[in-house]
Amino acid sequence: MMKQLQLLACSAAVGILLPLSAIAHEGAHHYVISDVDRLEDIGFEYVQFVGYHDAHNDIYNRVVAPDYLDETGKIADTTAFKLAFRDFTGDGTAELLIKNRHPGYCDGDGCVVQIYQLVNGRWEKRLQKKVRSLLVDKNSGNPPVLALAGSTQETTSYWKWKNNKFVELQP
Repeated sequence: MMKQLQLLACSAAVGILLPLSAIAHEGAHHYVISDVDRLEDIGFEYVQFVGYHDAHNDIYNRVVAPDYLDETGKIADTTAFKLAFRDFTGDGTAELLIKNRHPGYCDGDGCVVQIYQLVNGRWEKRLQKKVRSLLVDKNSGNPPVLALAGSTQETTSYWKWKNNKFVELQP
């Protein structure tokens, strides 16, 4: 027998009530039901991360390795991250997105996603959150609204670039 627990939250991004993460129990197995399908139904799309890009080695050397060393004191694995480029600030220049899959950064509740902005030739971290998925509202304008799809521990949060920083939109 399957039981579902639904958590509700109001989405300031779209102005409607969205059912968020739910937990379904069947015997000894646990299944996470995400709100990603519902987000896609109302115009959000996945950010597509890739395991290798022409800039992979450069990003590893300039961003991933130094950041991981600073935060953990450990050497980063050259293959434990995926990346994407997309304009989230509305300035016409793509930001760098890193889905970090290093130990401690990725587990059953999701992976750490980091967004960097290129400032004077250097990538500066603008946002870091553990999420299951990162989606973008195709209809929210420029800069777009981001949905950081949560897990059983974190509800989905919505973010937008305002006044030179990402701000969480409140319901």
